[in-house]
Amino acid sequence: MWLELPEGLDLPPVPASPTKAEVARAQAMFFDELLVDFPFVDASDKAHMLAALLLPFARRLVEGTTAIHLVEAPAAGTGKGLLVSVLFVLATGRSAEAGTLPREEDEVRKKLTSELLAGRPILALDNADPKHGVDSAALAATTTTEFWVDRLLGQTRSMTLANRAVWMLTGNNVRLSTGPARRCVRIRIDAGTDRPWRRAAFKHPDLLRWLRQERGAVIHAALTLIQSWLDRGRPPGKERLGSFESWAEVMGSILNAAGVEGFLGNLDSLHEAADEEGSLWRDFVAVWWMTHQDRPVCVADRLSLCQSADLMVSVIGEGTEKSQVTKLGTALQSARDRVFGEHRVPAVRDPRMKRSHFRLEPVSRRKRSGRSGLCCDSKELASRTLEDLDPSTTRSFTWRSPPAVANTTSPRSTASGSWKYSSIVSPGTP
Repeated sequence: MWLELPEGLDLPPVPASPTKAEVARAQAMFFDELLVDFPFVDASDKAHMLAALLLPFARRLVEGTTAIHLVEAPAAGTGKGLLVSVLFVLATGRSAEAGTLPREEDEVRKKLTSELLAGRPILALDNADPKHGVDSAALAATTTTEFWVDRLLGQTRSMTLANRAVWMLTGNNVRLSTGPARRCVRIRIDAGTDRPWRRAAFKHPDLLRWLRQERGAVIHAALTLIQSWLDRGRPPGKERLGSFESWAEVMGSILNAAGVEGFLGNLDSLHEAADEEGSLWRDFVAVWWMTHQDRPVCVADRLSLCQSADLMVSVIGEGTEKSQVTKLGTALQSARDRVFGEHRVPAVRDPRMKRSHFRLEPVSRRKRSGRSGLCCDSKELASRTLEDLDPSTTRSFTWRSPPAVANTTSPRSTASGSWKYSSIVSPGTP
């Protein structure tokens, strides 16, 4: 192996078998010096930032692709861009090279192809639009593909590009669709002030200048943490993330060996915030089960339910009733055999029925242990009325007019004259 250090970089020798004291000093270089002034929300956010800083030096230990590091904050001026700049300066010695993520899908594909073609070790996408959110099939495909294939601009010839970059995405309260969300790990910072850019009293007022001066010492700390894991025989970690198994195992176990906790610890909150579609369907299915149980129903009947209870609004849209039936039918076909809460949505295949029918099918809790959803099985649900339920475990839906319902639930009249039904949900279900 050939190592040629850039001029001016003083890198002390890395110990072959780092002691506990050396590992502690290396960790302190990050948490008590480099990152000390950043207001990370929790331990997982801090652990993910450390993983991002270590990744350029451990990238060849990771097989396949790596997750996107989502750096977000509630307001501008909190330090998202500075964190990305810290990564660039530490890994390359150069200032950050970042571009924005386009809105149009075709432009996203071209942008990602050009970035991979440039061969940059760090691919940073800055200032994701909080209004439109991030919902890109090209981004989702690129980040989980070890070799990206795309056409040369203006030509019919294709090219194959290796995806070995460290991925960074920044924004304020970024809205992610489910696809990009499951490819991200969150690094959230929150200064808790109205104008975070006016903060002062930092340990390192000019952090990038300090980092350039101490870059050799910080790289030494990074290599010490990695070497500590290698010297221990690369003990495997328990952390797993679908599509990024090698990355999760390597980076998680490096942090475990360094005594850093929280890696992948905030995935649930990130995914729940992004799962708007799942939330819509769980509410819809819960009310559907209360009104029709497992009886087959046509799409038009489901539309009436949606209109009465203001369900699936973003799915059915505001067009004519015919167009809404079409949209809801398409959505039901797309959701065929999916499970929401404790029920599956199978299509009813009966040649005697002229229209498409759907019904709900209870799913055994034993087959889905640990998942949130209904707090009792279908038999128990059928034997209980809403008055029997603990209000703390119910969610309310309001109809503008009382629909025809099964005998398993009972309506509650409200002061406004509307009707309310409650769906049974597990405590803590969002």
